[in-house]
Amino acid sequence: MKFVYTHKTGVCMRKLKYFIFTLIFFIFGYFLVLEETYYDEVDMSFVGNGSQLTGKLILPKIKKESYPLLIFVHGDGAMPYDAYGYYHSLWNHLAKNSIASFSWNKAGVESSSGNWQKQSMEDRAQIVLSAISMLHKNIDVDKIGLIGFSQGGWVLPLVSSKSEISDFNIVVSGAINWMEQGVFMSSQNLDNQHYSKKELNDILKENRKQTRILSTQSYEEYLQSNINKSNLLDENRFDYIKLNWRSDARENLKNIQSPTLAIFGDSDQNVNIKNSIKVYKEEFEKSNNNELTIKVFENSQHALLKNKYFKEQKPDLWFLMKLWFLGDEAFAVGYNDLIVNWILKGLKK
Repeated sequence: MKFVYTHKTGVCMRKLKYFIFTLIFFIFGYFLVLEETYYDEVDMSFVGNGSQLTGKLILPKIKKESYPLLIFVHGDGAMPYDAYGYYHSLWNHLAKNSIASFSWNKAGVESSSGNWQKQSMEDRAQIVLSAISMLHKNIDVDKIGLIGFSQGGWVLPLVSSKSEISDFNIVVSGAINWMEQGVFMSSQNLDNQHYSKKELNDILKENRKQTRILSTQSYEEYLQSNINKSNLLDENRFDYIKLNWRSDARENLKNIQSPTLAIFGDSDQNVNIKNSIKVYKEEFEKSNNNELTIKVFENSQHALLKNKYFKEQKPDLWFLMKLWFLGDEAFAVGYNDLIVNWILKGLKK
């Protein structure tokens, strides 16, 4: 029997997909209600780099006069304060252990004003300092720590170069050099598409050339000079690369003098973790900071999510649905506990 695809069949398939997605969301909502939440969210806003940034203070439900506080520093992209739900699991573990958190919507995201793609890493570091200043004025804090994800690996060392205000730092999948990371990420993506070694090298060589040319051009010049009109950057992304393509964490890692936890997934396709670990060890040794802890989780990717569930290099809707549905089960075994226990151990010193 031969199956003939008709328009009516296509409509039925779309209805079936809609029904399945709806069912998944209902199931997710049911389990979300059952899951105990150990924190309350409090609206807090501040001005950073000329933008009005809206955020949330994540307070443990067991109230105290003061808390240790962990400030979340996003990676790349248009991130809302909760990173589309990615932070909730960790917030719950922290709050259960009487540790507060703070995070905000990037400029131009949700109710925050401005445009995050007009910001350099220097601008982002200044925003973190503005957030800390606002928090000190409004709440009683025991100690303040920073946790930076991916691109946050450039921001945290910059913060340390300007202030000794953080008592501890956590870097998750920290990048070292913008250009080197771009080459690594592209090579992993192309390798997954089974390009030959020669094809891969030619494409990467052209990518490096284009990025350097891009950094000296105006957007209008870039549009005129690019023959391939199917893969053009929009103006915001163009400006963001132009501001940040020279970013390199080596320059400021030496400024970190507080205890630091660096976490990586062994199957990271976005960041070359071998290089990141090598550089972290070298720079901390140069600055005589022997309080560096490095942990590599097996079978986990860039966001420290389990490989068996998350193989995508770039998150999409399906990625987020899996994350929401799986909750704690999505993360590498021991990831949340490592962060909480490392902070608690440091607070006892």
